[in-house]
This record gives sequence, C-alpha cells and structure tokens, in this order.
Amino acid sequence: MRVMRILAGGGCLGLLVVGCANPAPPRPAPARTPAPVITPDLRPMGRVQMVNTNGHFVVVSFANGFMPDLEDRLGVFRNGSKVGDIKNHRPAKGI
Repeated sequence: MRVMRILAGGGCLGLLVVGCANPAPPRPAPARTPAPVITPDLRPMGRVQMVNTNGHFVVVSFANGFMPDLEDRLGVFRNGSKVGDIKNHRPAKGI
C-alpha cells in the first residue's frame, strides 16, 4: 500500500512538472489600430455675395479676413460640384 501511494504521488508530481515545463504559447498582443490623425482644412472658403453678368465680375467675401493673392484662380462650387473658375483681379477704381 505504501508503494502504491509513493508511485501515485510520484506520477502526479511527474504530470505536474511535465505540464508546467511546456507552458501554452503566449497569446499574440491584440493589434493596435493607430489613432486617427485629424488635420484641419485650412483652405480658404469664400462666399459669392453678388454676381454682375453685365460687368462679368463677382463679389466674394472671405471669412477671417483672408484675401487671395492677385491673379489667383479660385474654383466656384455649388452643392459640392464645381461649377466654374474665377480669377482674382485688383478691385476697379470708383466702385
């Protein structure tokens, strides 16, 4: 009986040692998604205030005091679709 207890205890100890000798492979770290990069849209946005078809000009107002450079070409959009181009000229005298 004593021999059986020693063999059983030794067998259990052996299983414990073998079980601990080969641990389960480590789990891979969850993939980290990079934080989104948010950049402000710094393109100048203006609003057409007046259209003069006889004089072939428009008056555009810009927010925050922005003024495009002379001879700049600007796109004109309506509901997200481009409808034309305008070119910035020096204001006419007497207007």
